[in-house]
Amino acid sequence: MGDPISAAIKFMIELRKMSVCPEACDKHVVAEWEYIGNPEKIEVTKCICDTPIENLFLIENILNGNRAIIGCECIKRWNIECEVSCDTCKKKFPRNVGIRRACTGNLICRKCKARQKKIEKEEESWREQRIRKFAKWTMFAPGIWKDLPFHSIVEHENWIKDLLIMNLEYKKDNSIKKSLAAFHTYCSHLGYSLEDEEEGPRC
Repeated sequence: MGDPISAAIKFMIELRKMSVCPEACDKHVVAEWEYIGNPEKIEVTKCICDTPIENLFLIENILNGNRAIIGCECIKRWNIECEVSCDTCKKKFPRNVGIRRACTGNLICRKCKARQKKIEKEEESWREQRIRKFAKWTMFAPGIWKDLPFHSIVEHENWIKDLLIMNLEYKKDNSIKKSLAAFHTYCSHLGYSLEDEEEGPRC
């Protein structure tokens, strides 16, 4: 990163060139501009202060419509308003917090993040309980899987093909169908998608 003072001077020189009142004081020049978003699909590697940037901020002159791409240091340094909201609850962040979050892509507030983690924890806990429960069950069907616990069946190399055959073979036997349905549920909790067994399991 270059000299901050030189970058600040360069920033104001370039901003004045695009402003309506270039001879005004710095505060009034900056006041002509507002932050309007983080642009995508724009190949810009330097701020107007010539500092290399990764996080792009688009500002627009509210008087003449001129636009410029600047980096996170310049948007903080010159106090240009940065309206950033939580993706979940839409509550606006304070300016400095919003700028940092826009730079890192962390656009979820603390309350929403805590709520999200709580839900994920509850869902994960429920999923783990179901896996432990079904892992103890055994297959109620004659043949190669008879009386085998569910957790050992998925260790077989061709278990998905055998499952397809069993689904077809015992589709009219309600007691076996219930056991196969429970096995399907167990597999889904493990992360397998069994919608099309012919193509094999997908995680």
